[in-house]
Amino acid sequence: MFRNANKFDYQYPASSLLLIKRKWYVIVSTPAHMRQLFSNQRNLRLSTVTNDLRVAKRMPHDLAQRIYDKFDQRQQQAEQVSLSKTDEYAIRAITDVAKAFKYNRGETPALDPTTEYAALNKMKLTLDSHVQANEDDLPDRMRKLDAAWKVTDEAKTNGIELSLKVNLLDPPPIEALVPPVETTGNKEWLKKQRDSLAAHDNVFSTKKDFLLQAYNTTIVDSYWQDLLTEAAKIQDLPEPTFDPVSGAVLVDVNGKFLPEEAFSFTKRQLKEVSY
Repeated sequence: MFRNANKFDYQYPASSLLLIKRKWYVIVSTPAHMRQLFSNQRNLRLSTVTNDLRVAKRMPHDLAQRIYDKFDQRQQQAEQVSLSKTDEYAIRAITDVAKAFKYNRGETPALDPTTEYAALNKMKLTLDSHVQANEDDLPDRMRKLDAAWKVTDEAKTNGIELSLKVNLLDPPPIEALVPPVETTGNKEWLKKQRDSLAAHDNVFSTKKDFLLQAYNTTIVDSYWQDLLTEAAKIQDLPEPTFDPVSGAVLVDVNGKFLPEEAFSFTKRQLKEVSY
């Protein structure tokens, strides 16, 4: 194993020499977790431009290091893309919740470290309070959903499908999650479903609940902590302290962020769930 010159805490696979078309090549196996960065190539190779094994044996170190540096470069590029995607997610989640709750009468502070620290912190605390209120309402919300699910199950036993099928590996946007079209056959059951939902009060609408769940994630919490820390630094304020990062953990699946628990559930062969 060779220790990479740029990342001292990780060792890449050792190189080897292989004769290909009468030329010796230095070959390094691509680490399994990085293969997607190299179009699933199982190894990278560089030619020594010689067919003399004695000469080739003096070259592996420098050529292998060039391959290791390429590994580093691709990882750094991937990390930058990932950071950009997570920041984009966090900004949209924060902005959507602020807009839904008409924060500061629509005058939302710019999510930038040059924005007054107090204004950013006030916004975070306010939006976080909405998350807490929504969490406190969870028992009542679950009773409401349970009542609706019972009607859905009862309708299904009578040959009427009211549930929505959602592929967690390719989820649709929230606005696409609409109730089934009312027909003569399901009209009575849809009314029962609406009545069961109306019998329970929620603090927030379903749309706000979705937005708050998208907000209440480790991605957003980490973004806030980084933003406030940078704002304090730029504005010569004491470095803020935070509780450990909290919220739902998301994973990137086919370019979309999904709750880790839901994705793990999906990977256990259940490709579709009903809501």
